[in-house]
Amino acid sequence: EDDDDDDDSDLEDTNLTADDALVLVAKTEEDFPSLEVHVYEQTTGNLYVHHDIPLPSFPLCLAHGDINNQGGAGNYCAVGTFDPGIEIWNLDVLDVLEPTCTLGGKDTSHAEELMRSNMEEAVSGSAKKKKKKKKKKKK
Repeated sequence: EDDDDDDDSDLEDTNLTADDALVLVAKTEEDFPSLEVHVYEQTTGNLYVHHDIPLPSFPLCLAHGDINNQGGAGNYCAVGTFDPGIEIWNLDVLDVLEPTCTLGGKDTSHAEELMRSNMEEAVSGSAKKKKKKKKKKKK
C-alpha cells in the first residue's frame, strides 16, 4: 500500500493544477542553456523545480502564454534566443526535445551580409554621400 501512496504522490508532483503558480527561469550553466519550470504551491508554500527543458540556443527573453497555436488551453512559453525566430514550448509536456512551433525564423543571411558591407564602408571611410541632382530650369 505504501507503493500506491508513493505512486499517487509522484503523479501529483508531475501534474500541474489550477492552484499551481509557475515560475519560469531561463538559465545557462557552462554551455548548456535551459528553461526551468518551477512550481509554487500556494496552499503549502512549497517551491520546487517541476522539470527543465534543454534549449538549442542561449535564451534572451521569456513570455508565458496559455493558448496554443490551435486555440487550445495549456501552459506555453515563448523563448527568444540568439537564433532568428521565437520558439514556443509546451510546458505541460515532460522531456520535450523540440518546440511546439517556431514563429518567424526567416533566413537573414542577406540582411546580415548587407549590414556587414555597410558597416565596413562606414569604417573605412569609403561611404560616399549622395549628392542631390539639380534640375535644369526650362526656359
